[in-house]
Amino acid sequence: LWICLPALTCFLPTVGHALGKGFRRMLGVTIGGLAAILIVYVNPMNVPAVMVELFIVAALSKFFTMDPAIGYLGFQTIVTFCVVGVCNALDPTLNDGDRMEAALYRMLFTLIGLVISIFLALVTFPSYCGRRLAKQTSKELSSASSVVSTLIKGLASRKHDGSKEPE
Repeated sequence: LWICLPALTCFLPTVGHALGKGFRRMLGVTIGGLAAILIVYVNPMNVPAVMVELFIVAALSKFFTMDPAIGYLGFQTIVTFCVVGVCNALDPTLNDGDRMEAALYRMLFTLIGLVISIFLALVTFPSYCGRRLAKQTSKELSSASSVVSTLIKGLASRKHDGSKEPE
């Protein structure tokens, strides 16, 4: 799951978008994961400390999401911090060794999924496919709109009793 989820969410139909979103996500996962591993190491099972740290990271992440260029980085930072750090730091079923190991594995698998996604986008999508897709989409929309306009004109030319007006 931790490999598949980032690979699916960052696998976009153009290389540029996949690289941009993938690298922003990778940076957000790295920042959030490092902060999460720090709280798992320093404050395991200390609920008040983890909640204060969660508030600080959430405030900083919200600040980053306000910039459109790096907004996704902020979102990924808080999501990774919650999933990797808060969940593992407050899980009473884990001992300290298992807690740290689970946090490291989650972060590692997420980064592996991102690398797979970026690699697949580079290998499978040629650089021109985005332009071809846009042109074909515009042709399809134009065709669909002409069909709809013809149907509306036909409906508008009918009388209330169902007979057709002479043209």
